[in-house]
Amino acid sequence: MNAEAFIPLRRKTEPAKLGRKETSTSGFNRGRMKFFFDKEVYDLRSQVETVNSMIKRKMSDTVYGRSEHTRHKEVLLRCIAHNARRLMDVGLSF
Repeated sequence: MNAEAFIPLRRKTEPAKLGRKETSTSGFNRGRMKFFFDKEVYDLRSQVETVNSMIKRKMSDTVYGRSEHTRHKEVLLRCIAHNARRLMDVGLSF
């Protein structure tokens, strides 16, 4: 699916016994996550969740395919049907 994970880096606080309440990022990969995190892309998550909710609400949340291939086809066809329905609701035609 070529999907990428955009997970925000949580703030990590130092233990209170050191007397510091500042946040710090330690570790190579955590530093890279902090530097390369794209907030604009992460903000699109709400739109993705909304579309997933719309498809589940309008077209059921159960996938009836038995094999991975037929399940994938079924979900793809639901997405196409959702897009066609949205086009018709907006008033556009093919």
